[in-house]
Amino acid sequence: MAYKLFLKPITVPAALGEEAAGLSAEPLFNWVLTDATGERIADGAALSVQEIATVLQQQNVSQASVIGVIPAERVFTAEVAVPAKQQRYVAQALPFAVEELLAEDLEEVHLVPGKKNKIGKYPVAVINKAYFAAILDALKSSNLVLDQVIAEGDMVPWQDGTVSVILDDQQALVNYGQHGFCKVDIRNLPLLMDSIRQMFDAGEVKTDIPVSIYLHGAEKEQYAIDLAAIEQISGMDLKQDVFSSSLLSFLVAGKYSRSDSPLDFCLGEFKQKEATNSHWRKWLGVAAVGFLWLVSEVSLNVGKGIYYQTQADSLRASAFQEYKKHFPDDRRVTEHNVKKYLESKLRAAQNQGGNFEFLNVLSEAGQHYKSVSNNGKSIEFKSINFSEQRSELTLELNAQSLDQLDRLKSGIAGEGYEAKISSAIKEKDYIRGRLTVAQR
Repeated sequence: MAYKLFLKPITVPAALGEEAAGLSAEPLFNWVLTDATGERIADGAALSVQEIATVLQQQNVSQASVIGVIPAERVFTAEVAVPAKQQRYVAQALPFAVEELLAEDLEEVHLVPGKKNKIGKYPVAVINKAYFAAILDALKSSNLVLDQVIAEGDMVPWQDGTVSVILDDQQALVNYGQHGFCKVDIRNLPLLMDSIRQMFDAGEVKTDIPVSIYLHGAEKEQYAIDLAAIEQISGMDLKQDVFSSSLLSFLVAGKYSRSDSPLDFCLGEFKQKEATNSHWRKWLGVAAVGFLWLVSEVSLNVGKGIYYQTQADSLRASAFQEYKKHFPDDRRVTEHNVKKYLESKLRAAQNQGGNFEFLNVLSEAGQHYKSVSNNGKSIEFKSINFSEQRSELTLELNAQSLDQLDRLKSGIAGEGYEAKISSAIKEKDYIRGRLTVAQR
């Protein structure tokens, strides 16, 4: 099973020399362990990374990908306009666009840009470089594999066009846009919310802003006065909700509920080097190619006529393009001989040892595709994509019925793989679905 370990620092490394409470020789972390679906397995508080790794070993968790969670008060966010259009010029101009907004020198901070938003601006997150480097060193101090580092503000349950507020420990964590967040003292929350309302009013549509306020059930009464002050601000549609878990557990659940992706702070000079399993990742890429080829072969075997031939040809072309993406220097391969070279790569992968069980999903998926594509009712594959970051195959397909799609999922899951239907939309004559397949 693929585990994810979320680690949020709650103390500051003494080596930074900051005059702050909570100094420690090495930072301590709150932590949450989940499975691949986001289900919480375990959590804890105030331990070093090494201590957390020991706890995981005691629970027979040998591998887990680490996701660092930076406290929102350590991150400054803004939206800036950059006149350049080409990405390399945007990267060069971005620091100068942000500089006048910062209280620190550019040399002392690490910039994390996002994609241009719908109003033509670039969201950017800024963090002190020395602090981030110290936390990064701590996160990498065990044999656990660091996947990414994100800000807790990007984990708040949030939808476009809304505002979300989490009240905890007399502070308010506010998310008011994609990658737009801040943490303020609870006493300053009414002033901040009024500013956010004015920002929303600058838009074309003038409606009440949906505001979700989350707080721990045990602390609801102590925030009564603060909530009453917010209710006095016009133009806001307030909704309260309580949670009973730890704050980090609530944020982790919020991350899994969001449709957007958080900014990853591991870029530029802090970009992570290839992990020790880079060889395995390479062969997972081969698995994606092999799956494309397998389905194209099955398309010919289970159907007749130009329609199936055309679909198979399209999938073979996709297999060739995927192969070239992973092996760009292999100039001998064409659409007609890619099968031979693919088989050679797969044999090499298995002969070199290691955990290549995931390659078996190729034959299993193909067999179950064949079993549900009978009586002239074939599943049509629209696209097959492979994510190295998630080690996951995503299949976009059209099925004749939801039952046919579910039988394909159940057949693959029955072989020991994580298979789930991510979406299923009923069209006029078919079901448009998305199926994801990964290791357990």
